[in-house]
Amino acid sequence: MAGDGIDSLDTITHELRSAAAVALEVGSWFAPTLDDCCVEAERLVGIVADQRPVAELHLLYTRADTALRTWTRIAALTGATHAYMRRP
Repeated sequence: MAGDGIDSLDTITHELRSAAAVALEVGSWFAPTLDDCCVEAERLVGIVADQRPVAELHLLYTRADTALRTWTRIAALTGATHAYMRRP
């Protein structure tokens, strides 16, 4: 399965953390969903790589992809990323 490596789990965790921070900063209603995904990703990062449940990894990859795609659309429609990027 694509994304089985530790690098991709770390990458997804970082992307979720960044997206959740922006969503919280702008007060988005979608922030709790991103935060929940981030907590789950961080929990899996804390498990030794060869002991991570494959089914949970697959579920996280699917859920994170859906959440990040949804957030990208929300941010584009509301200008959330632009407002965050302009902060000094």
